[in-house]
Amino acid sequence: MFKNWLKNVSMIAVSWCAFMGQAQAANYDFVFNMGAVATIVNRDADVLTNFEFNDVFELDLREPVSLSISVGEVEDDVYNIIDNTLSYGFYDAQNNFISTPVNLLPGLYQLRVSGTAYGFGGGQYFVNAFTTPVPEADAALMMLVGLMMMSLVSIRKYSV
Repeated sequence: MFKNWLKNVSMIAVSWCAFMGQAQAANYDFVFNMGAVATIVNRDADVLTNFEFNDVFELDLREPVSLSISVGEVEDDVYNIIDNTLSYGFYDAQNNFISTPVNLLPGLYQLRVSGTAYGFGGGQYFVNAFTTPVPEADAALMMLVGLMMMSLVSIRKYSV
Protein backbone atom coordinates (compact mmCIF):
# COMPACT_ATOMS: atom_id res chain seq x y z
CA MET A 1 0.00 0.00 0.00
CA PHE A 2 2.73 2.44 1.02
CA LYS A 3 4.76 1.48 -2.04
CA ASN A 4 1.88 2.36 -4.40
CA TRP A 5 1.25 5.63 -2.60
CA LEU A 6 4.96 6.53 -2.83
CA LYS A 7 4.96 5.69 -6.53
CA ASN A 8 1.95 7.94 -7.20
CA VAL A 9 3.41 10.82 -5.21
CA SER A 10 6.74 10.51 -7.04
CA MET A 11 4.98 10.55 -10.43
CA ILE A 12 3.10 13.71 -9.43
CA ALA A 13 6.31 15.32 -8.17
CA VAL A 14 8.22 14.49 -11.36
CA SER A 15 5.38 15.84 -13.51
CA TRP A 16 5.14 19.03 -11.47
CA CYS A 17 8.92 19.63 -11.62
CA ALA A 18 9.01 18.99 -15.36
CA PHE A 19 6.20 21.44 -16.12
CA MET A 20 7.49 24.10 -13.72
CA GLY A 21 10.96 23.82 -15.25
CA GLN A 22 9.49 24.30 -18.71
CA ALA A 23 7.35 27.28 -17.72
CA GLN A 24 9.98 29.17 -15.75
CA ALA A 25 13.06 29.52 -17.91
CA ALA A 26 16.01 30.98 -16.01
CA ASN A 27 16.67 34.72 -16.23
CA TYR A 28 20.21 35.84 -16.91
CA ASP A 29 21.86 39.23 -17.19
CA PHE A 30 22.23 40.48 -20.71
CA VAL A 31 25.32 42.60 -21.37
CA PHE A 32 25.44 44.88 -24.38
CA ASN A 33 28.50 45.02 -26.64
CA MET A 34 30.16 47.68 -24.49
CA GLY A 35 30.54 45.10 -21.74
CA ALA A 36 29.28 47.11 -18.76
CA VAL A 37 25.99 47.73 -17.02
CA ALA A 38 26.93 51.23 -15.77
CA THR A 39 27.75 53.62 -18.61
CA ILE A 40 29.72 56.85 -18.25
CA VAL A 41 29.15 59.68 -20.72
CA ASN A 42 32.44 61.60 -20.71
CA ARG A 43 32.61 65.36 -21.04
CA ASP A 44 34.86 66.58 -23.86
CA ALA A 45 37.75 68.84 -22.83
CA ASP A 46 36.39 71.92 -24.61
CA VAL A 47 32.79 71.58 -23.33
CA LEU A 48 32.15 73.69 -20.23
CA THR A 49 28.34 73.79 -20.09
CA ASN A 50 25.55 71.21 -20.34
CA PHE A 51 25.91 68.83 -23.27
CA GLU A 52 23.67 66.31 -24.98
CA PHE A 53 24.60 62.69 -25.57
CA ASN A 54 23.20 59.96 -27.81
CA ASP A 55 24.42 56.39 -27.27
CA VAL A 56 23.50 53.44 -29.49
CA PHE A 57 23.93 49.82 -28.38
CA GLU A 58 23.72 47.06 -30.97
CA LEU A 59 21.98 43.81 -30.08
CA ASP A 60 22.23 40.71 -32.27
CA LEU A 61 19.82 37.99 -31.15
CA ARG A 62 20.64 34.45 -32.25
CA GLU A 63 17.51 32.81 -30.80
CA PRO A 64 14.02 33.95 -29.76
CA VAL A 65 14.00 35.60 -26.33
CA SER A 66 11.66 37.46 -24.02
CA LEU A 67 13.43 40.73 -23.17
CA SER A 68 12.84 43.46 -20.60
CA ILE A 69 14.98 46.61 -20.44
CA SER A 70 15.25 49.48 -17.98
CA VAL A 71 17.55 52.51 -18.06
CA GLY A 72 18.08 54.93 -15.18
CA GLU A 73 20.43 57.60 -13.87
CA VAL A 74 23.21 56.75 -11.45
CA GLU A 75 23.34 59.47 -8.78
CA ASP A 76 26.92 60.69 -8.39
CA ASP A 77 28.67 63.93 -7.41
CA VAL A 78 30.94 64.02 -10.47
CA TYR A 79 28.71 62.42 -13.14
CA ASN A 80 25.25 64.00 -13.31
CA ILE A 81 22.42 63.94 -15.84
CA ILE A 82 19.72 66.62 -15.85
CA ASP A 83 16.55 65.14 -14.38
CA ASN A 84 13.84 64.16 -16.87
CA THR A 85 16.19 64.34 -19.89
CA LEU A 86 17.32 60.70 -19.83
CA SER A 87 15.30 58.75 -22.39
CA TYR A 88 15.70 55.50 -24.27
CA GLY A 89 14.08 53.54 -27.06
CA PHE A 90 14.34 50.06 -28.49
CA TYR A 91 14.34 49.68 -32.29
CA ASP A 92 14.40 46.81 -34.77
CA ALA A 93 16.55 46.55 -37.93
CA GLN A 94 13.94 48.45 -39.99
CA ASN A 95 14.16 51.41 -37.52
CA ASN A 96 10.70 50.68 -36.07
CA PHE A 97 10.21 51.63 -32.41
CA ILE A 98 9.34 48.66 -30.19
CA SER A 99 7.35 49.87 -27.20
CA THR A 100 7.52 46.66 -25.18
CA PRO A 101 10.46 44.46 -26.22
CA VAL A 102 9.08 41.04 -25.29
CA ASN A 103 9.20 37.79 -27.28
CA LEU A 104 11.68 39.04 -29.86
CA LEU A 105 12.61 36.99 -32.90
CA PRO A 106 16.25 36.50 -33.93
CA GLY A 107 17.69 39.56 -35.66
CA LEU A 108 19.38 42.92 -35.17
CA TYR A 109 18.09 45.47 -32.66
CA GLN A 110 19.28 48.76 -31.16
CA LEU A 111 18.92 50.38 -27.77
CA ARG A 112 19.24 54.17 -28.09
CA VAL A 113 19.86 56.24 -24.95
CA SER A 114 19.94 60.06 -24.93
CA GLY A 115 19.91 62.91 -22.46
CA THR A 116 21.67 66.05 -21.23
CA ALA A 117 24.61 65.80 -18.83
CA TYR A 118 25.92 68.59 -16.62
CA GLY A 119 28.30 66.88 -14.20
CA PHE A 120 31.94 67.87 -13.83
CA GLY A 121 32.97 64.57 -15.43
CA GLY A 122 29.88 64.08 -17.61
CA GLY A 123 26.95 61.77 -16.88
CA GLN A 124 26.37 58.21 -15.77
CA TYR A 125 23.44 55.85 -16.29
CA PHE A 126 22.75 52.15 -15.98
CA VAL A 127 21.26 49.67 -18.41
CA ASN A 128 19.48 46.62 -17.02
CA ALA A 129 18.40 44.01 -19.52
CA PHE A 130 17.04 40.60 -18.65
CA THR A 131 16.22 37.89 -21.13
CA THR A 132 14.22 34.74 -20.72
CA PRO A 133 14.57 32.09 -23.42
CA VAL A 134 11.26 31.40 -25.10
CA PRO A 135 10.38 27.72 -24.61
CA GLU A 136 10.07 25.81 -27.84
CA ALA A 137 6.76 24.05 -28.47
CA ASP A 138 8.41 20.83 -29.57
CA ALA A 139 10.27 20.48 -26.25
CA ALA A 140 7.04 20.79 -24.27
CA LEU A 141 5.29 18.32 -26.58
CA MET A 142 8.08 15.74 -26.25
CA MET A 143 8.02 16.12 -22.47
CA LEU A 144 4.26 15.60 -22.41
CA VAL A 145 4.54 12.49 -24.61
CA GLY A 146 7.23 11.10 -22.29
CA LEU A 147 5.09 11.68 -19.21
CA MET A 148 2.11 10.00 -20.88
CA MET A 149 4.26 6.98 -21.75
CA MET A 150 5.46 6.72 -18.15
CA SER A 151 1.85 6.91 -16.96
CA LEU A 152 0.78 4.16 -19.37
CA VAL A 153 3.58 1.89 -18.15
CA SER A 154 2.58 2.61 -14.56
CA ILE A 155 -1.10 1.82 -15.26
CA ARG A 156 -0.16 -1.35 -17.10
CA LYS A 157 1.85 -2.58 -14.10
CA TYR A 158 -1.16 -1.99 -11.82
CA SER A 159 -3.46 -4.08 -14.00
CA VAL A 160 -1.06 -7.06 -14.17
